[in-house]
Amino acid sequence: PAAPEHHWKLSDLAGRICELVFDGQTQRMSFTAGLVREAQEQGQPTAWIHTGDGVFHAPDLAEGGIDLDAVPVIRTPHGIAAARAADHLLRSGAFGLVVIDLGTHCDLPPGMQSRLAGLARHHQSALVFLTRPSTNGRPGGQPAAGSLGALVSLRAKGAMHVERPGYFRCSLSALRDKRHGPGWTREEVRRGPAGLC
Repeated sequence: PAAPEHHWKLSDLAGRICELVFDGQTQRMSFTAGLVREAQEQGQPTAWIHTGDGVFHAPDLAEGGIDLDAVPVIRTPHGIAAARAADHLLRSGAFGLVVIDLGTHCDLPPGMQSRLAGLARHHQSALVFLTRPSTNGRPGGQPAAGSLGALVSLRAKGAMHVERPGYFRCSLSALRDKRHGPGWTREEVRRGPAGLC
């Protein structure tokens, strides 16, 4: 039987503010790299905005068929600065995909999120936030519920499980999808180690 349809592809994310919630690096890179590769195949310029320390492991993206020279990377100290950078990029109308790796820096004012959502919609750009829940001292180390709030059009959570030695099953589950409804999933089996999954 045919695999059920998923909606984690550029055509479904265009014009929307989306969020990928992840607990670790692996599923984040697997599913985000797929979007970047898809954008490049369609001739859509992509930008990557990163907050805090560190950034993606470039050789993993290159191994996944991504032209790194065509992906400008912007380093910012916190989420507000990242959102301002995204505002400039989206206003240009030049980018089909803008990725903002927020990590735990998710405290963006609703007004700022609303403006970014409007720009993404106007230019039909996919704006994808990568977030990681923060426990913030909650009992049992449980992550805080929610990340960017109600303005997110699509929110999906990534997970990873060992499939067999050296291989991992990365899954993406839609927690919220204003266009297609929640509940769809996407799965990929990837060879390790690290990076793309």
